[in-house]
Amino acid sequence: LHALGKCYLSQNKDTEAEALYSKALDSIDSLSSKNPNDLAATLYSLASIAERKGRYKDAEGYLKRSISVMEASYG
Repeated sequence: LHALGKCYLSQNKDTEAEALYSKALDSIDSLSSKNPNDLAATLYSLASIAERKGRYKDAEGYLKRSISVMEASYG
């Protein structure tokens, strides 16, 4: 899902990309053991889309969560 979302994003198909990244995030969140790199990358991608759409509060929330994931994993 993440790779296809990235493809859509490169084609400026933000709505389609956002739907796939959201689905990927739901899938990652449902796992008992999450890969922090996948989670952080998906959150960062969602932040990028939100920023492009002018949804700055959403972008900030995604970025803060992404940073938190990386700090918890790598210090």
